[in-house]
Amino acid sequence: MTTGNSKQNTTINDNDVFWSDTASDSELPIMYVNAHNMQDDAHYKQGYIDGVSKFDNNVIQHNCDSTYRIGNILGYRVGKLVGKIQFNFSDNEPIKKTLLDKLNINNILQEKNFDLDQNKFINENMLDTLEKEIDRIIQEKKN
Repeated sequence: MTTGNSKQNTTINDNDVFWSDTASDSELPIMYVNAHNMQDDAHYKQGYIDGVSKFDNNVIQHNCDSTYRIGNILGYRVGKLVGKIQFNFSDNEPIKKTLLDKLNINNILQEKNFDLDQNKFINENMLDTLEKEIDRIIQEKKN
């Protein structure tokens, strides 16, 4: 297989075990691309395992136990809002996307929304305001 690179032409063959740096994924055999992606996944998973194993399991368990209730209540509330949005705006993708973006996990779980010890969600006002906005838009849609 010959690659078309303006700097050089490189032939990829069975003897080229490292493949050419100039070859794109589309030029490489699918087996190589899949193996490379699996290798990346394995590295990420191993990094996660290594990170977790360096911490004291008792500390991890304590932190999970102490914040489970917060996450449970918050997840339930956000889940209800997501369901309300999905149900009421299935026919209006732009509004649905805008409202779901506001409920994005990266917005909700920002550090600023919790107390200093991360033990209490302190931005109930944000969710209250969003819930009122959703209800208002639903009412406007019905009228």
